[in-house]
Amino acid sequence: MPEVIEKIEQLMEYETAGDPMTGLKWTRKTTGKIATELKSFGIYVGRTTVGDLLKKMDFSLKVNHKNKALGRTRHQRHERKEINSLSISRPFESNLLIKVIL
Repeated sequence: MPEVIEKIEQLMEYETAGDPMTGLKWTRKTTGKIATELKSFGIYVGRTTVGDLLKKMDFSLKVNHKNKALGRTRHQRHERKEINSLSISRPFESNLLIKVIL
């Protein structure tokens, strides 16, 4: 697995963020996207394995806490986006109000 870790380090070179105060670091890419990129190099690992390797590399794996806390599913988020796009593109036709917060 050292060659896999080395390739992940190369892929994460410009995709790593972190907190210098706590030393916490994370990636901007999902484990699934990293696994897909690894396949293009002939390395076939799943997203779970990528997550395990990232943990060993001292990365913090995060989730979208807002959607998790709200209990939204992918389908519900898609529906919400459709409603939002209707209200922005045709606010007067759909009788929806748009609230803009600056």
